[in-house]
Amino acid sequence: MKDGAFLIIRGALYFLVLGIISSCSEKDPGIVPGTNTNQNSGQNKVFENGWSVPIDQVRDGGVGKDGIASIEDPQFTPSDQVDFLNDEELVILVKYDGILKVYPVKILDYHEIVNDKFNAQRITVSHCPLTGTSLAWLGAANDLNTGFGVSGLLYNNNLILYDRETDGYWSQMMSQSIFGDNVCDFSASIPVVETTWSTFKLSGLQALVMNTTVNGFNNNYDSYPYGNYKTDHDYILFPLSEPDDVIEAKQRVHLIINRIENEQFATVIPLDYPLFTQREGMVIIGHDKLNFMVSYMAEAEDGTPLNFTANFNDLSSLLIDDEGSAWNLLGEAVSGPRKGERLRQTQSMMSYWFPISSIFGSPLILNLHPTGG
Repeated sequence: MKDGAFLIIRGALYFLVLGIISSCSEKDPGIVPGTNTNQNSGQNKVFENGWSVPIDQVRDGGVGKDGIASIEDPQFTPSDQVDFLNDEELVILVKYDGILKVYPVKILDYHEIVNDKFNAQRITVSHCPLTGTSLAWLGAANDLNTGFGVSGLLYNNNLILYDRETDGYWSQMMSQSIFGDNVCDFSASIPVVETTWSTFKLSGLQALVMNTTVNGFNNNYDSYPYGNYKTDHDYILFPLSEPDDVIEAKQRVHLIINRIENEQFATVIPLDYPLFTQREGMVIIGHDKLNFMVSYMAEAEDGTPLNFTANFNDLSSLLIDDEGSAWNLLGEAVSGPRKGERLRQTQSMMSYWFPISSIFGSPLILNLHPTGG
């Protein structure tokens, strides 16, 4: 980095965080009431040290609290004026209150958290380079009105954020508080779409793109800070509680989370080829060469079930429903009788394969047949 930007990248040295632990779920045996009280989550049960995940699976990443600097005042460039992104680079799309913003992953690899505003609404965008996951949360939820920072801790290699109002810890992939005043509460998630810059340009969308002027400095983010981490399937920094090699560790998958009370269950679809399916009330569409996969509930805003066909030839009209409406990559109807509506996105994210079984238990893997595209 240049111009005084100071960043510490997670190293191999870490310390085990000690303690005793339990779970938010009533089904786990041997749990005792926690020291943290919470009126929003119903029947919460945690171990007496206040954590809701096994403490021996929480690791010190070696950088310290705020040792990786979050972005507090992001600067943006209109997408048609961007000259600092290559076509193959990953970006995160977030749309809220009519505003679409794009966050380059090459910047998030260094900072991990962006505390932003969409009009007056606080929104935190987080990215974990170790698990390859990106999410967006409302900053005002569960009686909080806060930004988030990098805690320096990891749960099964995944980012743990802390909120700046109560200093509570939050698991990124679980979207849930795992220690603190809000333990077991879920964050208020905002839909995100991960794809490449080239696919974004093909989508026909216009957006504001977070640029390289960060925290007052004009930085160079062209070098990836973790060496061959993205491609070396044996390169995992910290031990996993439930290693699972049924899929290669760094294979990118679409991870869909189904919540039943305080338990979460995972479904995984590998991003290996063009695919399209409609099942169990969802429509799932993805393309390995275009580098995206999204999943939406297959119903209109008024609850009317919709049947879709895929249109890989025009990403601005990616899905066509049986009423004649066309829907784009963000699940927005851009033409037809449903124009102006938006499909409800599943609770989902792109992820490396390797952390999923350790965080959510063994997932359902959908090996879908390729679709021409």
